[in-house]
Amino acid sequence: MPVSEDVDAAIAQLEELKEEGFIFRGHESFKYTLTPNASRDNTLARMKHEFGIDSGIINRWFKNKFIMEHVNTWVPGLKITPSSRQVLDRLLNYCLYLMRYNHSLNLFVQNNPSRVSQKDRDTILERSLEYWKSEETFHHLFSSYFPRLIRRYHLDGTLMQDANPFEDLASVDETLPQHYDTPTAALDWTFNYNVAIYFAVGKNEIKEKFLTIYALKIHDSNLSPIHMMDKNIHVENIRAKRQEGTFTYFTKPCSFYIEQGHFPSINYFDQRYKNNLEKRTFELKEFIIERNSQNINKLKKNN
Repeated sequence: MPVSEDVDAAIAQLEELKEEGFIFRGHESFKYTLTPNASRDNTLARMKHEFGIDSGIINRWFKNKFIMEHVNTWVPGLKITPSSRQVLDRLLNYCLYLMRYNHSLNLFVQNNPSRVSQKDRDTILERSLEYWKSEETFHHLFSSYFPRLIRRYHLDGTLMQDANPFEDLASVDETLPQHYDTPTAALDWTFNYNVAIYFAVGKNEIKEKFLTIYALKIHDSNLSPIHMMDKNIHVENIRAKRQEGTFTYFTKPCSFYIEQGHFPSINYFDQRYKNNLEKRTFELKEFIIERNSQNINKLKKNN
């Protein structure tokens, strides 16, 4: 059972953290991790369903001779070891994810054209839903990404080019769809901890016994795996402005997926810092509060 914070003390700490430049996020359950919607298990299943292409067809895409021919073009005579097979499999799955993700965004824009900017609407609708479901697109993505995963060396053994894959998931601002229940790679935060408390408390009856309020501050933006968007960027996002909001992204989701085989969460990096496995580049504080009537009344009163 998690250790519950004293509500009055927690609110006092949140006020101090606000003055120190932290941003905040509230979860109705302490079990929820700081994982963007687009990489949660239920969302991955939803995007797969919307994509609608049979797994047998996907397997044929993965085994198409184009894939190995392209690999051999860049690494002649490559012997497929368990390690290299793993990298190949992860890249194939990542390319498929990119297609499903952009297909989902495209579907959202077609159904909600007024909820994104004109620029982003034009950009994403430039490619059709069918484009994001075609084998040719899959080949194009793979052939673009694979060469950028290869380290190249000079004849004297010095590194000529390090692996540097594309890290953007889409070419549009995903923060507007994020506020309309569309799964995106953005994680929304607020500069006002009372807004975080509001979302953590929730509107309906919640069965979870504990809620969580997170506070985040990035100390080294150049090295951090997390990028926080500038507050002034949300000129068209009315909801974000009302909630005094901002958004974070992971800076290297492709590199992380190729290395780990799954998508990142902020909690993952925070745990590595706590275990002294990496130099800390951000600070994350977690306030777990028991969801009893006394605590909820205090939290609501503070709002």
